[in-house]
Amino acid sequence: MRNEIIFFDDYSFKCKGTLNKNFLEITDDNVRGWFSQSVKEFNEIFENYQKALSDDGKITGPERSELMSELDDFFNLLITFYIFIVEDKDKTFEVYIVSRDFRFTCSIVKHNWTASGSYPELFLKATHDFKIFYQNILYENFKKLISEFKDFPVQDLGCEDTTIDPYKRNSLLSIIEELFYQVLKIRFQIEKCMIND
Repeated sequence: MRNEIIFFDDYSFKCKGTLNKNFLEITDDNVRGWFSQSVKEFNEIFENYQKALSDDGKITGPERSELMSELDDFFNLLITFYIFIVEDKDKTFEVYIVSRDFRFTCSIVKHNWTASGSYPELFLKATHDFKIFYQNILYENFKKLISEFKDFPVQDLGCEDTTIDPYKRNSLLSIIEELFYQVLKIRFQIEKCMIND
């Protein structure tokens, strides 16, 4: 399902969306299922990209919309995972990547989320090859997230000590924040027709 995201000319944005109904909240019991679903959603991004190019080598209107929907589905899963890692009972968080000049605040109420923030001028610099961006940036960061999480203690992995190392927590949060940034950046460029093949 498409999220509603509005990018303003003053480099601010507002957005809202609906969380995956199977993962409104992530717990130690369902986190493995979350990873399976997120891998599925992540792979579908590239599958839809390849499908879009298969007939005429271009991403057209309906194909552009479908690709944005796949990015949104993955983004929504990242939101619930971020809440799980940060352990915020209020289900509100702020992301600020100083080096990227990127910031947003997100709040979740029941199964819906809303966010607002600012994006850098770099969003306007076109990504020339979606395939390279997906494989070298999105894929590498997502792979790093999965790898880092293997060391993260959760009850269903049989860990006796579930005390979380602050360094590991911060490392995971940084990776998710980078994925937030990259997914919004590529979505912005697809929506603005800056990527056509």
